Amino acid sequence: LWSRILSPQTESILDPQSQMPPPTGASEFFPGVLGDELSREWSGDDLNQVLLADLLYQLPSDMLHKVDLASMYHGLEVRTPMLDPSVVELAVSRPSTDKIENTRRKKILHDAYRNILPDEILQRPKMGFELPIGEFLRGPLRDLFFDTVTAGALSQFPPLNYENVMNLYHQHVHHRADHADFLYALLVLCWWGRRRL
Repeated sequence: LWSRILSPQTESILDPQSQMPPPTGASEFFPGVLGDELSREWSGDDLNQVLLADLLYQLPSDMLHKVDLASMYHGLEVRTPMLDPSVVELAVSRPSTDKIENTRRKKILHDAYRNILPDEILQRPKMGFELPIGEFLRGPLRDLFFDTVTAGALSQFPPLNYENVMNLYHQHVHHRADHADFLYALLVLCWWGRRRL
């Protein structure tokens, strides 16, 4: 749910007439992603399997890659102390119940620094280096969005309904809702679909 692109508000873009394949369960998905050994080791801990998949794929292919490109462009040296091999090895060896409790993430870090750091630091929300994609879609990316996310482009992906997508875009542009993540994902999907043909 943390990583989902479609929120309940954006699920209206799916055409109810289209036939969606049933979702793949964790037991079928993770052996192919993690390999037999890791998926067997964490077979009873679906959350740890998700975290391991992120560690193996999303982290190096997305987050670290973008940080590396941006920092090199500006001549900065970025350090990632939490990715020290000994820290990663310890984190991977722990069950997910040690890492997340209800909605509280990074449980091990919070517990380790509870008596050292003040509450306003420990409870501060995560602050990333995010691009203002929502504003870009309302301005500089607007023409690109309309040129790329067309009825023809969406016809390659039968569950998507063009009129409903445009309705969400107009809600976003007029600040009635924030659909930035979904609209950007759709732009990338249609761009990929166009290049694939």
